[in-house]
Amino acid sequence: MNWEPCLRREGLYYSNLTSWRQQRAEGQLAGLSPQKRGRKIKPVNPLSEKVAQLESENAQLRQELHKAMAIIDVQKKILR
Repeated sequence: MNWEPCLRREGLYYSNLTSWRQQRAEGQLAGLSPQKRGRKIKPVNPLSEKVAQLESENAQLRQELHKAMAIIDVQKKILR
C-alpha cells in the first residue's frame, strides 16, 4: 500500500517516519512507549530507617532523663 499521498495530505513525509523509527530504536522516543498504569511507587528514602531508630533512641533517653530528674528532686528534698 502506498502511504505517500496520505502522509503528504497530513503534512508528513516518508523521511519523518524514517527518522521517528530510528529515534524509537535508539530509545529517544521513550515518552511514546506504553506507560504502566496505576499509582506510582514512591522511592524509599534510605535514611528513613535510621531516622526511625534515632527517634526511638531519643524517646528512650528522654524517659531516662525524666527519671533522673525525679530522683534528683527527691534527693534535694531529703537533704533539706
